[in-house]
Amino acid sequence: MSLCWLSHAIPKRFWSILWVDCRVRSAVLTFLFPNCSISLVEPHLHSLLLTLLHHVLLVFICLFFVPMSRNRWKFNFQSFLLGVVNGWSIAFALVHSSRLHTVTFCIYAYFFSLFHFSEFLMTALTNVESLRPDSFLLNHSPAYWTAAICSWIEFWTRAWAFPTFCSLYVSSIGVCCCIFGEFFRKLAMCHASVGFTHQIAVRRHKDHQLCTQGVYAFSRLNIGLP
Repeated sequence: MSLCWLSHAIPKRFWSILWVDCRVRSAVLTFLFPNCSISLVEPHLHSLLLTLLHHVLLVFICLFFVPMSRNRWKFNFQSFLLGVVNGWSIAFALVHSSRLHTVTFCIYAYFFSLFHFSEFLMTALTNVESLRPDSFLLNHSPAYWTAAICSWIEFWTRAWAFPTFCSLYVSSIGVCCCIFGEFFRKLAMCHASVGFTHQIAVRRHKDHQLCTQGVYAFSRLNIGLP
């Protein structure tokens, strides 16, 4: 499975899934709309009241104009939340572009929200049968969120105690690592296809096939399952 083939197959698969699957279509809309609206509008709003009204309008539009049902609200709520975080990270970075600490944290928040949404989207593209609200990985584990919150506290404590410690060079390396890591992980999901799932398997399924192509030809953790 070459990169050239993937570059043609993934967009075609995306539009196909977007057209057929209402869960994916509504989730993409509820992610993109607040993302674009906040990043474009919020830098020009200088009033807390206008900001609140803007968010109320976003919620109203997503509730009444995006198809939603009892089975779909879990998808839409998570994608809307990630879209808001993604949009605010862009807006804050634009407004406070002279503050390196703020921009650095905004870039982190951007990649953080983008990662969780891309996990859902890539699961829809490669293994739609396993698509569920848990595909966003927002309910990963208490340990995951404990580590994340501790990292936020550590970052701002260090920024307050050592304001000159933040380095643009180090942050740039971090951005490159995030891009490479995302590319490598999503490429692995494409190569594994239906063999990839967020559910941890403790027993081998009858229809399971070992993937040894693509990135798995170079990197694989061999674990024997009964």
